[in-house]
Amino acid sequence: MSPQNYDKLNQNDDECFEQELRKQEESYSARLRSPRLPNLNFLLALAAAFVLGGFTAFESLTNLGWAERIKSDLLPQVAFFPSFPSVLVNFTNGGEFASYDNSSDEAWQGLVPLGAGYLRVPNPQQYDLPPTFILNNTDQTNVYQASVIHQLHCLAFIRSHSRALENGEILEDVEGNRSHMLHFRQAIVCHADTTLEKGLPTGKFVGDGVLHQCRDWDAVMEFLVKKRAYNDVGSILHT
Repeated sequence: MSPQNYDKLNQNDDECFEQELRKQEESYSARLRSPRLPNLNFLLALAAAFVLGGFTAFESLTNLGWAERIKSDLLPQVAFFPSFPSVLVNFTNGGEFASYDNSSDEAWQGLVPLGAGYLRVPNPQQYDLPPTFILNNTDQTNVYQASVIHQLHCLAFIRSHSRALENGEILEDVEGNRSHMLHFRQAIVCHADTTLEKGLPTGKFVGDGVLHQCRDWDAVMEFLVKKRAYNDVGSILHT
C-alpha cells in the first residue's frame, strides 16, 4: 500500500486559519458577555415568576368576582318595603302639635303605630342587615325598628325638654337630649328635603304654607302595623 501524500500548507493559509479561529472565539465570548442574552436560569426564574404572579392575580380576581356576585345577590333594605305613594303636604306652624297641653300630647302619641314601629324581618341576611335583637328562642324572629319612629321619639324627647324649660323645671337627662339632637340632625340631612321655601318682605324665609312632596304617612303607618313584631303601642318617649 502506497503511503498517502499530504500537501504542505503554506504559511499564509495557516495564518488565515488561526485568524478565523480567533474571530470565532472572540465572537462567542462576546455573546456570553452580552446583557441582551440572559442565561437559562434567569429565563426560567422569570417564567416561573410570571406564571406564579398570573395565577395569584387570577385567584384574586376570581375571589373578588365571587364576592361581588354574592354582594350583588343581596337585596337593598328598601326591598323589604313596598313602594309608598307620594302626596303633597302643606306645612304649617300651628295645629294640634304646637302646644304642650293634653290634646297636643295625644296628637304626638298618635304618631306611634300599633307595634311602635318594631318589625319582624324574615331572613335579614338577604338584605345584608346587621345582627339584631331576637324576639324569642323558638322561632328566631329578627326584630328591627323603622327609623322614622326612632326619629319621632327623638323629636318628642326634645319637645319634653322644651316644655320643662318653659315651666322652669330642672333638666336631668341633658346627655340624652344631646344624643337625640345628633340623631335627628343626621335624619334631616339624610333625607335632605330641598323644597323651595318662600321669603317675606322682611327678608325672613318661612316654611308655613309651602307644599312638600312626601311619602303617604297613612300608607307607611299601615305597613308598620301589618309587619309589627308586637301588639303594644308604648309611649312615644320610650319607643
